[in-house]
Amino acid sequence: MKNDKPVHNQTVLISNDKISVILPSDKWEYSNSMITIIDAQGKYQLPASAEMHTHGNDYSRWVFNLFLYYGNTTIRFMDGNEALLEWRDCMCQHQMLSPDISVAAKLIDGNLPVWGKLQDGPVITQPDSAELVVLDQMKQGYEFIKLYPRLSPAVYKKLLQAYYNHNIKVMGHIPVNIPREDILTRQTGEIEHLSGYARMASNFDTVFVSTRATNSDAYTDQELGGNYSMEKIYAAERKTKAIHI
Repeated sequence: MKNDKPVHNQTVLISNDKISVILPSDKWEYSNSMITIIDAQGKYQLPASAEMHTHGNDYSRWVFNLFLYYGNTTIRFMDGNEALLEWRDCMCQHQMLSPDISVAAKLIDGNLPVWGKLQDGPVITQPDSAELVVLDQMKQGYEFIKLYPRLSPAVYKKLLQAYYNHNIKVMGHIPVNIPREDILTRQTGEIEHLSGYARMASNFDTVFVSTRATNSDAYTDQELGGNYSMEKIYAAERKTKAIHI
């Protein structure tokens, strides 16, 4: 695609599972009996899409056909469990029809965790235990780590260092208590939901006591995002690009 305009009356030639050429239909002459023809007159062909942030559990297998139906050929589960690992392995072994699947480790949070009693992943309060937790999660077969917003600054820093040392992908929410100047670093990894960007763009440094009590990145960003500076937004954008987040 070179722009957002539909290109009509085209023929798409596919060889070895790859598109080899797209050309106007009136320039294509069919002569090879070994070629399979798919008649798509009156239909649109779109690039496949990827669902980069979804969640699933033991009861979620039904969503795979739905994803494929809507053209999602890659999905990324952001809170891992054994069922998702099993389905990913079945997909890799061609035992199940589904999009390509990537699975994050179980959520890593601080105390008290956002999900309370529903928290299924590690809760880390001591920096010294961070590296052991990371390595244990990766041994279980997960592909990357996801962090949550109630990690303390000391634990968060230790976790990022562990990921960096072991070349492990990390992503997630920016913890609420991380200083604004420490949000974007070369070890930050991928940031979900633009978490923390309202803090970087805000003209305020503090939030109401009631907001602080929630210990929630969503509520913190929502409050701070009400008064922002375009200059700070552009500064965050430039730094994000410079350090390849």
